[in-house]
Amino acid sequence: MTPWLRLLTAITQKVNIHGITVDEFRLAATIWEMKRSVHHTEAMSILFQNNLESSPEDDNRDAFIDSVSNLIDKGFLAWEGDDLQLAFTGEMFIIEIYQIAQSELTKRLFDPELQ
Repeated sequence: MTPWLRLLTAITQKVNIHGITVDEFRLAATIWEMKRSVHHTEAMSILFQNNLESSPEDDNRDAFIDSVSNLIDKGFLAWEGDDLQLAFTGEMFIIEIYQIAQSELTKRLFDPELQ
């Protein structure tokens, strides 16, 4: 198994253990990187990686509601009016995942056997 595949596998397993999808993790990580809350339409755009300025399709809306509900139930996100913000639990989880990535990348860069 290549180091990059090990890294992706470790992150995916950690995300799956917490009962969220990789796309849900990406949404939470994007909110964390922005260091702010995001309006629900912007969050939907992030989740589906496109611009949904107009009224979204019902399928997208249902998937978005399911994803956000899951992240709220897990304690990763919270509503603040029409905005979604990262909860403390979500912040700690994002930092933990980033630390896994940093550790794997550091090993890859400085271990002569992996180069």
